[in-house]
Amino acid sequence: MKIFLRFVIIFLYIFSMFSTASEFKIITLRSGVNQFDLNEDGEKDIVFKAMYENNTSFANYTYSFYMKTNYNEFVHVPVGKDFSSITYWDGRLSGIGYLYQDLRVIKFKSTFILVIAQKEDLGSFEREKVLFDFYSLTKGVDHPGQLPYQWLKYNTRYTENKYYSVDEAFIEVDDQDFFFHNINSDKSTLIQK
Repeated sequence: MKIFLRFVIIFLYIFSMFSTASEFKIITLRSGVNQFDLNEDGEKDIVFKAMYENNTSFANYTYSFYMKTNYNEFVHVPVGKDFSSITYWDGRLSGIGYLYQDLRVIKFKSTFILVIAQKEDLGSFEREKVLFDFYSLTKGVDHPGQLPYQWLKYNTRYTENKYYSVDEAFIEVDDQDFFFHNINSDKSTLIQK
């Protein structure tokens, strides 16, 4: 009886581990070139992370995204709908290093998602709720003057808890955040696997 009981407990423990396992992974970006096939076309695309030294006690980091084309060229992939967001940078409160905005690249199943976390009061030293913006990689219309790819926002939500620094808030991201809402428009289509 004891052996059977132990078997049941072990089985339930292993089953609970797999039944609650997340389907996403936060990608660790190192300083410099990070290569991933962001759109699964067989070509290695680039996420470039660099330090923005501004002579403060805590430097900021910048992030740029590049897609490799069929012509063996790389094109910028902006975050959002305008060209001013080609390079994204985190934001730190000087002196203590709290991040008031930051991003994570997340792989959900076979799709890459960009998650940006931001505090409403950018100069706040206090704990407050964090706003998450979720972006999916979209392919633009094959038309002159149009962006070939861009990260477009498809979901937004606040954290349930309050945080000093947004990097702590990413623990609240879960699988439900990655289900796409109606983000398709007549100008772009979602790259779905």
